[in-house]
Amino acid sequence: MRSVERALNNYEQSLQVSVTLPEGPLAIGSEIPIRIQLSNVSRDTVAGCFGPDSRLILLASPTVVREGRPPVSERGSTTDHAGCQRRFTLAPAESLSWADAYTVPDIGPGGATFMASFQVVYPERCHRLYGCYATIVRAPERKVELTRSGIGAIERPPNDALQLTKPAQAMELRS
Repeated sequence: MRSVERALNNYEQSLQVSVTLPEGPLAIGSEIPIRIQLSNVSRDTVAGCFGPDSRLILLASPTVVREGRPPVSERGSTTDHAGCQRRFTLAPAESLSWADAYTVPDIGPGGATFMASFQVVYPERCHRLYGCYATIVRAPERKVELTRSGIGAIERPPNDALQLTKPAQAMELRS
């Protein structure tokens, strides 16, 4: 069990997630491109696995009902018995990044906080019925402004490619 605890603690200390959103106000109802990056900030190579759980949350700031809309919207999944979806190995200073599309939910115009989190699974100790041990890595919260006006939908980026960024070069990984 100590090896599992060490691995999960290592993920939490070594891996950082960041999310890049378009600059400026976000138009409610529009589809925007987002870029997610998982980076190894430690001096050691980190091997793990993406689990099935991920969350993208938009929370009205301040948390009040606007125009009769709920002040929070969540896109994500929760799995009771996590399994390995896609393995990864990151050397020191390497990053994996991928594109996704996000439809800006209607929580009313005004300030909001965007939050993202992803599950990292320790694939070496999995049970066939109960799944694998896992932890959650979170991106720093981002303050955004929501509007009812804007240019509309933005072309959907591909979301099936992971890009591995090494300190001096990049190569693309496909599932």
